[in-house]
Amino acid sequence: MKIVYVITKGTWGGAQSHVFSLIKDQVTRGNVVELVVGECGRLVDDVRQNFPQVKVYQVATLTNSLRPDKVLITVGKLRKILKRSKPDIVHLHSTVAGTVGRIASIGLNVKVLFTVHGSSFTPGVGKNRERFAKMVERALVPFTDKIIFVSRFDRDLWNTQLRGFQKKNKGIVIHNGVEDQQWPSETHATDKLELCMAARFATPKNQELLINTIKNSALSGRVHVTFLGEGEFLEKCKQLVGSATASFSFMGAVKDVAQYYQHADIVVLISNFEGLPISLIEALPLGKPIIASNVGGIPEIVSAANGFRVDNSQESIGRCLEEAINKPGLLAKMGENSRRLYEQDFKIQGMLDKTNNVYRDLMGEYRK
Repeated sequence: MKIVYVITKGTWGGAQSHVFSLIKDQVTRGNVVELVVGECGRLVDDVRQNFPQVKVYQVATLTNSLRPDKVLITVGKLRKILKRSKPDIVHLHSTVAGTVGRIASIGLNVKVLFTVHGSSFTPGVGKNRERFAKMVERALVPFTDKIIFVSRFDRDLWNTQLRGFQKKNKGIVIHNGVEDQQWPSETHATDKLELCMAARFATPKNQELLINTIKNSALSGRVHVTFLGEGEFLEKCKQLVGSATASFSFMGAVKDVAQYYQHADIVVLISNFEGLPISLIEALPLGKPIIASNVGGIPEIVSAANGFRVDNSQESIGRCLEEAINKPGLLAKMGENSRRLYEQDFKIQGMLDKTNNVYRDLMGEYRK
């Protein structure tokens, strides 16, 4: 079997981590794998270092833009690659790659699989964007052999918002999975509540709200936040911290999130909209309680058993932090439940096996 993966950014994030895991698994299974990216970065570097047999193509026009002129150019370039490569399956990741990849595959003898890491018309993206995204997906569903949703939230959103989609029976939910991580417990060198948030400083994340919540309340001096990640809003957030530098640390992009999570009492993710964030799933095997915005697929990871789901307001976040400070025993119980949830639903091998079964099903090789 030959599989070509297509993703807009070859840098690093939840979708890139997901793609790397799939590439590693398929190479291990003895299949031929190629990768198409718009922008090079850590994903490309790690693939080249670990799997030199994987051919990597860069299409510079494959960016987070659906401008018609750029789409036409990208479709032409990608179509040439697919014609020359002749894969059995093209597996598309991210909204733009999913759009241009399906158009480029029309008429080719290839099975087309699209993983939705977060719906392009999810609530919160804006009405105009929602309408445009729905129009695009209605047009492209007929040219898609299978769609993988990483959350039940997105599957249900497609079933309700795209008329007739459910009847086509093209969608399947496969939760993201992560490698098991178990680190020894350590005593904190500080008496503050230690939080850690791993996310790009970009839409849809909202580090700014977390900073303002702590700065503008009695929590300042009682809580410390370690931010992991880079992005366009990083400098703005650093300036927002101002004189409250003792409450916040910015570590930039890191390779081992688990190393930082291990030192945290709580893993936090404040977002305006989400799919199913891998950054929260990575907290589960470490047995960490979670505070996260009640959006997208987050309720599939966070419940009252293992954390707090919050409204995106300073009051809601502040109340949860106060409760966490005053009830350390509650945090310990939540951490145990996070580990239990990981064991049940989010082990990486389960995700890899289910995805491989989709590949085999598309090729007519899989029998349940």
